[in-house]
Amino acid sequence: MPSFAKRSYAPSNGSRSDAEIMFDDHCALDLSATEFRLFSDLLRDRCGLHFDEANRYLVEKRVARRIVECDVGSFASYLYQLRQGPHAEEEFSKLVDSLTTNETYFFRERAQIGALVSEIIPEMLSRQGARKRPVSIWSAGCSSGEEPFSIVMMALQANLAPGRDFRVYASDISRAVLSKARRGIYREASFRETEGFMRRHYFARRKASCVSPTRSSAMSISCT
Repeated sequence: MPSFAKRSYAPSNGSRSDAEIMFDDHCALDLSATEFRLFSDLLRDRCGLHFDEANRYLVEKRVARRIVECDVGSFASYLYQLRQGPHAEEEFSKLVDSLTTNETYFFRERAQIGALVSEIIPEMLSRQGARKRPVSIWSAGCSSGEEPFSIVMMALQANLAPGRDFRVYASDISRAVLSKARRGIYREASFRETEGFMRRHYFARRKASCVSPTRSSAMSISCT
């Protein structure tokens, strides 16, 4: 999960910085039932995120961190900034990033992807007759791209050709993770379920990371 706020550490003399005091003050604020409903309604209407009463504490703490970053002083003031502030769109995107969890890795849903490339895509192609068009696959909530890249790799392994047999469209409400997906650069944690031969075949080593060369011809990545 990404880091959503910068915490300050106490100086060696035992005093606390203004930033740390400000953070603690905002964390002490309570999100009222009305404010929680207003934030929940805004998030649901704007991007389809749903938060019920069980998520109230999470929303309260992560919105409080954005209040610190924006230095707006209260939940009500921050809500106004999200609706009518000069940087409302940019700030809303940052709030969404702070409220979403983007834990993923390659081949996380191996069985489902296997069924897709070995059964569903071939069957859909066979139904088209002589004039075949590529099957469009939408990876919604693609995070940093591991799922759509997994689909591409397994489809290639099944002798399906990108552009001829299939095309993958990937989207996410988080612009931060979409930026990572477009770069296609991954660290070791993303390969926890990736066989060595797949990694060697579809990725190139770049210092401490691996970059995927598969994305350009088979994928289209966009913001939801």
